[in-house]
Amino acid sequence: MPSARGQLGAWGEAAVVADLERRRFRIVARNQRIAGVEVDIVARKGRNWLVMEVKTAHGWRPEDSLFPKQIKRLRRAAAAIPAAFHCSPRQVGVVLAAVSVAEGSCPAIRFFDLLNR
Repeated sequence: MPSARGQLGAWGEAAVVADLERRRFRIVARNQRIAGVEVDIVARKGRNWLVMEVKTAHGWRPEDSLFPKQIKRLRRAAAAIPAAFHCSPRQVGVVLAAVSVAEGSCPAIRFFDLLNR
């Protein structure tokens, strides 16, 4: 398990990607700018699309580090997905993947819907 902040974030994103792939999502993009917003992961399963932010932390709740301004920006990126990928706006979700890390154990990943928050 990495200790430096940037390494921890990349490790958390890789854990989320692996989890999504196990759930049969296709990873369309990683760390891509969409509508001027850096999006950690864009994933697709069938007709459903996810625009995801990943927060990873040791010993505290990573979801506490997501602020309203970030949620607004992610929603702006999600609004650009239908034009870019020819899908319905109703098929695009905005999700926070919170990765909690404890020494010597697998990461705990929780997903939060940010469209209805």
